[in-house]
Amino acid sequence: MFGFSPSDVHGDFVHVERQILMYKSRLYFGPPKGGKKRDVPLPKVLAKRLLTHQERFEPIDITLPWLDPEEPDLAREDRRKVTVPLLVYTGRRGAINRTTWNTKAWKPALADVGVIPPLPERQPGEKPSRVWERSRSGWGTPTRRSRSGRTLTSCRRPARGDCPRSRRGSRISAESP
Repeated sequence: MFGFSPSDVHGDFVHVERQILMYKSRLYFGPPKGGKKRDVPLPKVLAKRLLTHQERFEPIDITLPWLDPEEPDLAREDRRKVTVPLLVYTGRRGAINRTTWNTKAWKPALADVGVIPPLPERQPGEKPSRVWERSRSGWGTPTRRSRSGRTLTSCRRPARGDCPRSRRGSRISAESP
C-alpha cells in the first residue's frame, strides 16, 4: 500500500510491482513479497476512494535506492536510485515507514475501536523493559513494566529452582524427600 503509484491503479485491479522496505534502519524500494509482480483485484468502492485521495492529495515523487535481494551487501550509495510518484506519504513528504505507521497510527486506531486491547500508557521518553514472569497459561509470557514498577504487561524471571524446565529445579525436587 505504501509503495503504490497512480500508474499502479487500474480501475478494478492494482498492479503490485514494488514495496517500501526497511533494511539496516533505512528505507528502500524493493520487489514485492515473493519477488513476483502481480495484479490484485480492487473493489470498486476502494478504487473510487483511491481516486478521491489522489485528487485531494497530489502524489509526490520519492527517490529511494532499490534493494535487490541478489545484491544484499551492495552499499546504499552504489544502488540504483528509483523515483516513484507515491499516493501515500508522510506529513514531511517522505516515504512511510511501516513500523512507525503500525505503532503511531494503525495500532492506536484498532485500540480506539476495540479491535485490540488498549495499548499500555508510557511516560514520554520511557522505554519498556522486557522481563519474564509466570502467567496462567505457562512460562515466558512477554510483558512490560514501567520505571515506576507498575506492571503494564510485564514478566519476571522465576526464582532459581522454581522453573519447571530448569535443570537445577529438577535436581532439587529429585533430591528432596
